[in-house]
Order: sequence, then structure tokens, then C-alpha cells
Amino acid sequence: MQIVNRLRPQLAQVQGTNLFLEPSQDITVGGRIARGQFQYTLQDASIDELTAWAPKMLQKLRTLPELADVSSDQQGAAPLMTVAINRDAAARFGIQPQLIDDTLNDAFGRMQCVQTTF
Repeated sequence: MQIVNRLRPQLAQVQGTNLFLEPSQDITVGGRIARGQFQYTLQDASIDELTAWAPKMLQKLRTLPELADVSSDQQGAAPLMTVAINRDAAARFGIQPQLIDDTLNDAFGRMQCVQTTF
């Protein structure tokens, strides 16, 4: 951690980049790789409400002197596509809608959930 703290001010001067350093651990606790040692997850049943409050929480957390390198993995501007399956045409070829869904998910998808991690 001492090396990370020594490098942080120098790396912050590099224009146009954000670098998040974390000392390597032999054991990873938790099911998700993150940018930092600690995570805060904000969840809401309403995506609109989450989208409104997540940036406010992020800005507030960045003002706390106890925290360093606060970031968010929220993808509020991520691309979105809606696919309408022509079930009659798919059935003529023996293709189940679930197969189409699985194929598109394997190619392009991520699990969708209404949460963001700081």
C-alpha cells in the first residue's frame, strides 16, 4: 500500500487517464473483481431513481478525505437494443425463442441488474 500511495500523486498528473491501483492479494474475498479494496453498492427498484442518485452519491463520496480513488462502474449511457422475435418465422425453422435469447446473450450480453458499485 505504501508503493500505491507513493505512485498515486504522480499518476494523477497523467492527462486523460484514471488509474486505480490496488496491492495484489493472495486471497480474493467476494464474488466480483472491483477497482478498489472496498465496494459500496447502491440499489433501487427504479432505474430512473438509481440513475439520478448514483452520481450524487459518487460526488459526495469523492469529497470525503478518508476515501481515495473513488469511482463508479455504473454504465448509465451504455448502449441498449430491443429485439423483437418473429416467433412464427422462427418456428418454421425449428428455432425456439430461448435459443435466440441465449445466442444473443452469449454474443453481446451482460447480466442486467439495477445496481451500481462505488
